[in-house]
Amino acid sequence: MSVSIADIENAMIARIQSRWAAAGMTERIEEFNVGLDFDDLLGVPAISIATERIGVERIVDGEFRITPVLSLYIVFKNPADPKARRQGVYPLALAMVGILVNQKLGFDIDPLLPAGDVVEIFHAKLKEQKLTGFKTSFSTSFDISMDGDGGDLIKLAAITVNYMRQDPAQEEPDATDEIEIPQED
Repeated sequence: MSVSIADIENAMIARIQSRWAAAGMTERIEEFNVGLDFDDLLGVPAISIATERIGVERIVDGEFRITPVLSLYIVFKNPADPKARRQGVYPLALAMVGILVNQKLGFDIDPLLPAGDVVEIFHAKLKEQKLTGFKTSFSTSFDISMDGDGGDLIKLAAITVNYMRQDPAQEEPDATDEIEIPQED
């Protein structure tokens, strides 16, 4: 398996954070878990990536094209008035799209392309905290080999299950299981 979807998600976050810093922004872009209903926002601006769906298409026997749709969630402080909002919010959301569009992120994948609109997130917790959120999606694709019994994907699933069973209070999760996946030339 040449790349994992988690690798792509992590690389998207890293690219946004590095481009933000390279632009001279003094505030760090925080990462949050969108599945926690915006309860874990430590600071803003904040971003999260979630894989919304994964397409699987057979190419030939044992070869499949994987097409994930990855959604970027962006949360930042809501400007004081509607005019200020129009001046700052939309360019910021579109700049985030520009940071990711056409990127391969160092992987053997098709470039990230927009997979939908940039839409505002309306959520009571964001409103309570005077925050604004946007969501936009990207798609990419890559090919993998699978045999009928799951092969290396089953091994990867076992490592993931062991990782997820760890104590969440543990400061540094231990994902030291390693497997060798032969690469075909």
